[in-house]
Amino acid sequence: MVALEGRDPQGNLIFMQRMRDTDTSKYDPNVVMRGISMMTEAYLYEHGSIPGVVLIFDQRGYGLGHVAKVSISQAKKIFYYLQVQ
Repeated sequence: MVALEGRDPQGNLIFMQRMRDTDTSKYDPNVVMRGISMMTEAYLYEHGSIPGVVLIFDQRGYGLGHVAKVSISQAKKIFYYLQVQ
C-alpha cells in the first residue's frame, strides 16, 4: 500500500493497494485492514488532518478464494470502516 503524490480535487488523500502474493492460503483480511488503518494513521500523524481518503484497490489476482476468507462479521466491520472513515 502506498500514498500517491498529490490529492484529488476535493483534497482527499489517495492510497493505492494491491496484493503481491495472491496465494489464498496466505491471505488474511484482518491483516489487510490493519495495514490500511496503520498507513492512514501514520500519514495523519505526519501531515495532520485531511478532508478524506480515497482507497484504490488493484484487484488483479483477487478471486473467490479470497472473498471466502472474509466472514460476515469481518465484512460488516470493513463496510463500516469504509463508510465512517
